[in-house]
Amino acid sequence: MADPEKGKSGLGVRVAENGHALDDDLSEEAVASKLWSVYVSEAEKYDKSLVESWKGDMEGMLIFAGLFSASLTAFIMESYKTLAPDAGESTVQLLTQISQQLSAATDGTALPPLAPKSPFTPPATSLICNALWFISLGLSLSCALIATLLEQWAREFLHRADMHSSPIIRARIFSFLYYGLKRFSMHTVVDIIPLLLHMSLLFFFAGLVAFLLPINTAMAGLAASMLTILLSVYSLLTILPILRLDCPYRTPLSSTCWRVSQYLPMLWRRRHKSPEEIQEQDLKSSTIVDAMAQQAMEKSPARSVRDTRALIWTIKSLADDAELEPLLEAIPDVLWGPNQRRFIYSADIQRLLDTPGLKVHTRIEGVLRNCDSGLLSVEGSRRRRILCLKAMWAIASLRFTLESTDPTSTVSNFSWRPTTLSITRAEHEMRHYLISVRALLQRSTLFNVNLDLKLLQANVNAGRFPDVIVQLQDSKSLVRTGIPMITTTWERERRDRKEGIGMSFSLTTWKNCEILWQPLADSADDAEQFDQAAQNLHAVLSHLILFDYLELSAVYLDSPPYRWDNTLQMITPTHPAPFSALKECLEKALEAVLHSRRDEFDPAKLAWSDIIMRKLCSFWRPHEPMRIPSAIIHYLNASKDDEAFRAINNFHEHDLSHYLWFSFPITLASGSSGQEVTLDQIMTLIWRTAKLPAEWGSPVFRHQSIVAAIANAESSPMSFSTIAMVKSGVLNHLLYPHEPRILLREHELLPTETAVINPSELLDASDSDIFRHEHFQYVFNRISEAKLVLLAEFLVGCTPDFLPYRAEETLHHISSLAPRGPIHRRHQIRLAEGMRNLWTSARVEHHLAKLLEALVHCQIFDVYAERPDRGSCYGSPRHAWLEDPAARENIMGTLAEYTNLNSLCLGLDLIDAATAIMRNLQSLHPPEREFPSSLFTPG
Repeated sequence: MADPEKGKSGLGVRVAENGHALDDDLSEEAVASKLWSVYVSEAEKYDKSLVESWKGDMEGMLIFAGLFSASLTAFIMESYKTLAPDAGESTVQLLTQISQQLSAATDGTALPPLAPKSPFTPPATSLICNALWFISLGLSLSCALIATLLEQWAREFLHRADMHSSPIIRARIFSFLYYGLKRFSMHTVVDIIPLLLHMSLLFFFAGLVAFLLPINTAMAGLAASMLTILLSVYSLLTILPILRLDCPYRTPLSSTCWRVSQYLPMLWRRRHKSPEEIQEQDLKSSTIVDAMAQQAMEKSPARSVRDTRALIWTIKSLADDAELEPLLEAIPDVLWGPNQRRFIYSADIQRLLDTPGLKVHTRIEGVLRNCDSGLLSVEGSRRRRILCLKAMWAIASLRFTLESTDPTSTVSNFSWRPTTLSITRAEHEMRHYLISVRALLQRSTLFNVNLDLKLLQANVNAGRFPDVIVQLQDSKSLVRTGIPMITTTWERERRDRKEGIGMSFSLTTWKNCEILWQPLADSADDAEQFDQAAQNLHAVLSHLILFDYLELSAVYLDSPPYRWDNTLQMITPTHPAPFSALKECLEKALEAVLHSRRDEFDPAKLAWSDIIMRKLCSFWRPHEPMRIPSAIIHYLNASKDDEAFRAINNFHEHDLSHYLWFSFPITLASGSSGQEVTLDQIMTLIWRTAKLPAEWGSPVFRHQSIVAAIANAESSPMSFSTIAMVKSGVLNHLLYPHEPRILLREHELLPTETAVINPSELLDASDSDIFRHEHFQYVFNRISEAKLVLLAEFLVGCTPDFLPYRAEETLHHISSLAPRGPIHRRHQIRLAEGMRNLWTSARVEHHLAKLLEALVHCQIFDVYAERPDRGSCYGSPRHAWLEDPAARENIMGTLAEYTNLNSLCLGLDLIDAATAIMRNLQSLHPPEREFPSSLFTPG
């Protein structure tokens, strides 16, 4: 049996006996080559950087070790002689003895015998000196040897990994070698090499002290001082990085001391704290490098200062526009996410803007202007413009962050240059950015104007009136430069736009805006009045900026501008403004948007302008009745169904329909004089407004003047339907409890003849009792009775020569309330006569038969048509109200003739409904005479 281990290669590729498994594994490995290529790319950069740093350190070590060893050798050559007897001294002693012997021989005296010579013993200082210097030399040479070997190891480390071209093989060799390097602690070896050299130097100085001590005490003291200073500095450099992690100085012992400083507290924690606290503390930085990185990332005021300094240095180092582009691209991403605001770097960016001499605004404007220099390609110029505009928009948005955090902060303003931010001369794509940028910059400037107004108010409170006048002039100058929409500079742009859309614009100039500033000057001696005038000025200017933004977006664009939702949210005013100050600008904006819709067939463009029109219409909230702008009339009449009303109204009393009812009388009275609408167009809007649900607006308090104004005009199908709709709307609204109860009992639209006597207790009912069942049913039935009368009058008015405007919809609306109680016989007879009259007219004009079809399906016949899907209304059971025999006979005859003559062209649902009505009229009310059975079966 073959050894399974022989089927394994170094890369873990199995070789099967049939020889096919190797190919399969290689193909599977090849699929992962792209994955491993990423690892190789990153590992190669890291490893090469690591090895190059090692090699650089080792080269310096070798040079120093060589020079140091040579110097140390010269000292050792002198010191090692003190370890052996001095030959010169022995010669002197011998010559001295010979001289003595010769002298004694001459004198004839005898010499004493020579003392035996003692063995040579080196002095202690010599032993210490030579021991230290030889150790130092050994350490220095060892350092040089290890450094040489390390350079060789580093070269082999890279060479082994680069021997193969396959990404998978290289990746695994890189991994194999690197983790082997960590396993055998080569990083520690690298740190030991300089430590050896440092110890060698310290030993040299210590030996130098021992060498000089027997020679000269002063020189020995000098050497000892040098050694002490060196040891002190070295110790300080070792400990300083532990105390200050940002310290650039360190020694090879610093990491060891750091581990010891961390290990000792860890032992104390394990003895005195809980296991959870021990684990949390022990998970902290394990090395000094990790601790440095952790402290660098900790959120603190010091980090903010460092970040700001780094950004300031970055901007100062960016010399030209090309280098500034990456910064411009980064600013919007730093301040804004895809859909929401980011606040972490807001303060840093604001400090950049406020740094004297940095001039970030000026540099961005300069980059934007240089896009027209002709030095860039078309695509490059377009890209740079977009980057600049996005950065300007993001910087302008800082004002809304600072206002919530520091209301006294100021935001630097871009200086306005029409050539730089001209919308009329910009490309279509650029306009998407320009319009939003312009709006935010205007709003940002107005924020600073508001701060100026607060300073003015402080002067008013302090009684410094001359200062107020001076500051007021300064603020007017600021607004004149910062709010282009109210300056004459931008009138030229409006005149240019006039040629494109065929209409006349007249923008409010600065002279007109003096009216807004005059209350400030007039109230300079009254703090309360001045504060109110300042608030009004700020609110008005805020609305003007919004109107300008909406108008430009509709006129120049066919889709939302850049950051539409965010921009709209930021520039939308939070405080109301006097409508009289907004009226002119609002109406001009409405006219501009309306004219941009004309001759436009693009559904996307129309849908976008609808959004703008609805937003503008929501600001039309006059404090007193006034003529409705023609743009609102044209727009609402042109909208489909109730779509526009549903978008503008929000089901509260301040909806647009409320103000329309408020102003319909004066609009009808003015007629077509002075505006581009006719009476029919005004009445069309009234008809459509009356068709809205009752909770969207009340015509109760204005219906008399509206009906009177319509009645004074020439009678027409439009006026006939409009009056009916207004009356029906009033009756619908009377059901709501917020109307005074006197309207429910004595309103002029409620019929006076009724079979039901007003209950006396209702007159004394409190507001809380008005919803008691019996009281409310009485009110409900009175209103349903009035609507039945209104329906009868409408049916009588429909003749072959007079078909009311949108007759079917009008009939459906005014018959939307089914009786739930007794109805006076006179009203029953009127309804029957109206149906007979309509059928008579339908024989002449067949299109009137559609009204009979609508009448069969209306709610007044629910109880007879057997429509269970329409249940009881307001909790009351349905009531068989047609109690008059003559009225029933007339209605049954009308329905029978209608269905018999038109049975071939009528739908089954209509025939079934008419048949059910006739059948139930007879079953629910016992007839005084029998009807033939053929009456209920169409012939």
